[in-house]
Amino acid sequence: MSGSKRLSLITNPAAFTLLELLETTFLISLLTGVMTMAYLTILKGTDEQIARSRARGGVNIALEGMLIDLRHAYQLVLNPTTKEIRLRVSENGTTKFYVYYFQNQANGSCATPFDATAIYDIKRASLQGGDILSGTYNCGDGDAVIKNAVAPPTSNVTLSGKLVTLDFTTKVKSSRIRVMSSLTARNM
Repeated sequence: MSGSKRLSLITNPAAFTLLELLETTFLISLLTGVMTMAYLTILKGTDEQIARSRARGGVNIALEGMLIDLRHAYQLVLNPTTKEIRLRVSENGTTKFYVYYFQNQANGSCATPFDATAIYDIKRASLQGGDILSGTYNCGDGDAVIKNAVAPPTSNVTLSGKLVTLDFTTKVKSSRIRVMSSLTARNM
């Protein structure tokens, strides 16, 4: 009788073979790996979307600040080669002169021609020792208003009469954000 019990244990249809257990373990591991990869991809996409959203908000706020300056300017001058915008404004009854200019992030230069592969900061600085045309500034002076701007002509500034058009493209991770606005200076 003991022999028949042994035989019945070996031929029991409810038992699993080693091959079936290995296949199941492999399939569960594969499924877990696929689910983990999908989860990580979703997290990466969400992270990039959040970064783009923050960058777009920051660029829009910076652009609005530039527009306020330019809208209240009494005099505007644009250098078509360097894309440098010089402006004269009145702040609390005092005349002040400012410049918006492109500065290469990699080497800190403000020289043209622009490097099409470089990323630039658009900076705002005060002009020293003169008026809108003769005032000077040092490359690197002032605060970065817009960071990670793509080089002109992709990012561009134009002046036609009193109409100023600002068209900036910024690079955020693997994507680009473009903001554009036009305005007419009120006080010119």
